[in-house]
Parts: sequence; C-alpha cells; structure tokens
Amino acid sequence: AYRRLVEQTSAAYLADGRCLIHGDYFPGSWLRTPRGLRVIDPEFCFCGEPEIDLGCAVAHFALARLRREVADRFVSAYTEAERAEAVRSCWVARYAAIEVMRRLIGVAQLPLCGPQGFRSQLLARSRRAMISQDWKQLWP
Repeated sequence: AYRRLVEQTSAAYLADGRCLIHGDYFPGSWLRTPRGLRVIDPEFCFCGEPEIDLGCAVAHFALARLRREVADRFVSAYTEAERAEAVRSCWVARYAAIEVMRRLIGVAQLPLCGPQGFRSQLLARSRRAMISQDWKQLWP
C-alpha cells in the first residue's frame, strides 16, 4: 500500500498543476524582513498543486521537531487565506511523508541530530502519515 501511494503521489507531482508553486518551500527559503515575509530561491518553481508546498513545509516542521500546533496554525492560515483554493489534506500528508523520507534516506538528506532513534521513529511516522493520509501522524 505504501509503495502504491508513493508511486501515485510521484505521478501527481510530475503532472501539471493548477497554480505556480515554489517547489522547495521550507523555512530555509523564508526571510523575515522589515517589510514582511519574503520567500527566496524560486529556481524550483513550477505549475503544481498547493499541497506540494504545504507538505514540504509541514515535513520540515516535523524534521525540526517543532510542536504540531505550529504546523496546525500554518496550514490553517494558508487554507483560510483570502482566495485560497481548497486544500486537500490527504495530499498534504502524502507530500509531507515523501519529503520526510527524502530528507532522511534520499538523495537530499539532512544531517539531523536528535535523541537516539529520532530518525528511525520519524521515518516510521512518515510511513504512517502516507498510509493514513494524515499529516498529523508525523508527530508522536
């Protein structure tokens, strides 16, 4: 089931989407300036689905061990924004799960430190998030 969902999600990622997305939307691409938040490094932009950027951000909140409430507020603020398209939470979960996996064991690994077993536990939670299609499963 996991592999099938990853394959379906990968195919959806490669398909043309309904809006311009950043493509690498995580806190390292965000700057706080006197004029407000600015998003940098647009070289990965493409037409995709908003859940790709949201899933990437949610994944990095989990990787950084931020409280789940931070991710809840972030996703709520995005989905409640004026003129925001309907966000499919199940797809946020899929993209978040893949981003966690990619950053733990893929070609874009992060040098994460944490308590003993943190990486393996988070990898297991990313699998649960993918199968349940619930991004909140990324947290214990």
